Amino acid sequence: MKKPCGTYELKSESGRLSYKIFVDSENLQLYLKRTKEQLVRI
Repeated sequence: MKKPCGTYELKSESGRLSYKIFVDSENLQLYLKRTKEQLVRI
């Protein structure tokens, strides 16, 4: 069964916004641990 994905707005240290799609919040947390980006909004 397919699950809905979440779109997240991320902000880099330089202030640049980017948008990423993650399958679940666990994948989001793994990504945030590996990068310097900050979660802005869900």
